[in-house]
Amino acid sequence: MSNSSEESDSLSDLNTEQSTSSHWPDSYTDYITGDSEMDFFASSAEDEDSKNKLISLCSSKEISLKKLKQFVEKEGANVNFSNNKKNTPFLRLCKNPKVTPKLVQYLIKSGSDCQHQNKYHHTSLMNLCSNRSVSVKLLQIIIDNGCDPNLKSEHGNAALAYLCLNANVTPKLLKFLIQNGADANCKYNCDETSFSLLCKNRNVSKELLLVLFDSKADPNLVSYHKNSPLMNLSENIHLNFEKKKSLFQTLIECGADPNQRNRNGDHFIISHCQSASVNSKILRLFFNNKWCQFAALNKPKENALFHLCFNRKITLEGMQILIEAGSELLNLLIKNGADITQKDSHHCNCLTRLCSNKKITKQLLQTLIDHGADVRATDRFYKDNALMKLSENESLTPELIQILIKNGIDINLQDRDANNALMYSLPK
Repeated sequence: MSNSSEESDSLSDLNTEQSTSSHWPDSYTDYITGDSEMDFFASSAEDEDSKNKLISLCSSKEISLKKLKQFVEKEGANVNFSNNKKNTPFLRLCKNPKVTPKLVQYLIKSGSDCQHQNKYHHTSLMNLCSNRSVSVKLLQIIIDNGCDPNLKSEHGNAALAYLCLNANVTPKLLKFLIQNGADANCKYNCDETSFSLLCKNRNVSKELLLVLFDSKADPNLVSYHKNSPLMNLSENIHLNFEKKKSLFQTLIECGADPNQRNRNGDHFIISHCQSASVNSKILRLFFNNKWCQFAALNKPKENALFHLCFNRKITLEGMQILIEAGSELLNLLIKNGADITQKDSHHCNCLTRLCSNKKITKQLLQTLIDHGADVRATDRFYKDNALMKLSENESLTPELIQILIKNGIDINLQDRDANNALMYSLPK
C-alpha cells in the first residue's frame, strides 16, 4: 500500500468497494491511514521521509532513544523540520508502531511542536489514535502538551474517529480521550459519529459501546450514507451472529431505535434486506424480540420483500443463506407482515424482481407464488412480465419456466416493442 493512504483520509471509503489494493487491511483504520506495520515502514522508505534523516529515523522500525539523541544533540537536527507534506519528525513518530513514551517525551523536551498539523491537517493525536501502539500514557503526554482532541483533518475527522476505528481500541483509551475533551457526539466526515464508526470496528464490544453511552453519545444519529449504528453493526463482516446478537441488545438498551428510518426512508429491516450481509438469523432476532413495528416493512412502493428479492450484492456466505435458506427469509418477512401483493411505481412486484436476480432458485420462486404473489404482474412502462425478465437471466432453467407457466404466466405477452419471452431469450 503506498503512502497515498495519507490522502485517503475520507471515511466515505469505508462504504465503497475498493479494487485498487492487493489485499484487504486488518482494520478499517489500516485502510484509511496505512497503519499496519508492514505498510507503514514500506511506505516510509519510498516517501519524502527518506530525504530527511530525522524524519526517516522517526519513521523507521530501527528507531531508538540513543539514535534519536545522536541526531538531535550531536548532529543538530531540526526537530520541527517539515517535508513537502508538512510532516515533521514528531508527526511521523506518533504514527510509528514502535513509538514509546520515552521517545515522545524526548522530542517534546527538544522543542517539537505537538500542535503542528500536516498538509492534510492531521495532528500528532490523530496519528497516535490510529496507531496500534496507542496507550493512555502516550495520549496523556500529547494532550498535556496542548494538542486539541477536537481538531479535524481536511476531511473532517477528529482523533476520536480514528480511535473508534482502531482495532486495538480499549474502553480505557476511549474513556480517557472523551474525559480529556473529545466530543462524543461530534460529526465527522460524511456525518459519521463515534457510535457509527465503532460499530464498524472488527473488535467492537459491549464495554466499548457502554463507554460511549455513558458519555452521552447519541446512538441514533444517521450518517450521510444513511446508515445508523444498528445498520453498520449488521453489516460488520468481522463479527459472527452471536457477537452481533449481544451487541444489538446492548445498542437497543443504550437507546438505539430499531424502528428508525435512514435518509432514504428505509426501516432497519428494509436496509438489511438490501445488504450483502443479509442474514435470516438477524431478521428472526428482530422479529422474535418485537424490536420492529412490522407495518414499517411496507414502505410505500417498495417493501422489504422487494429488496430481498433484488439483492445481488452478496458475499459467499450471504449467497449460501439466500440459496439454502432463502425460502426461510421470505417466510419470515411474509409471516411478520410484509405485503406480498405490493407493487412499485412500475407496477412490478417482488416476484418480478426475483426473476431479474441471478441468485433465483426454484424454492424462492415457489415460496412467493405459494404466498400469493401475482404471476401476471407487468411493468406499466415496458409492458414486460416475470417470464421476460427471467428469459434474460443467466440463471434461467426449464424448471423455473415451468413454475411460471404452471401458475398462469402469459407466455405470448408482448412488451411495448412487440417482443415476447422467446425473443428476450435469444442471444443479443
